[in-house]
Amino acid sequence: RARACAPTPAARPRPPAVRGSVTAFLGAALVTLALACAAGTLAGRFLPAQRLRKSLARFPEVIAGPGSLAHVTDHTPFAAVDLLYSIALFDLAAGPLCVSMPAYDDHWSLQVLSENADNVAWRSGRGGEGVRGFVLYSRGAAGAATNGQDVVDVPARGVVVLRWLVRGEAERARVDALRRTATITRA
Repeated sequence: RARACAPTPAARPRPPAVRGSVTAFLGAALVTLALACAAGTLAGRFLPAQRLRKSLARFPEVIAGPGSLAHVTDHTPFAAVDLLYSIALFDLAAGPLCVSMPAYDDHWSLQVLSENADNVAWRSGRGGEGVRGFVLYSRGAAGAATNGQDVVDVPARGVVVLRWLVRGEAERARVDALRRTATITRA
């Protein structure tokens, strides 16, 4: 009788069935991963644009009407103290724009940001290049530039930032007067 009480291999209890739970777990993990990627993509597009708009809105003097340059005179939190900035909002719905920068004997740059605050174009020089002209065309609509102008293929709306290096306070007034001759007009 003692032998009859011992469990036989066939009488041992089996572990609980797990069929479907691994599949359900993997499915839930996949859905969670997809949602996290979508949220990251949305945040990557929305948050920088919102931050750029908030930053510019705190300093209304840097926002000129579309197609005109605003010359930053005070140092703003996003500005380097040894640079002078000119900023223009643009909308290319009515056609391309021409940005003309005067000849400058030191470092200068032109940067174009999209509405999403993506850096979409950059041009710069170290001086001695003479007058520089850039034609901003909406993506896919670029034409031929004339008079040695540089064609810049950009989104339809965004911000142009022009920068000039100032090598000391004694030079600030001269560079400020020079940068105020920069223009942005319809091409």
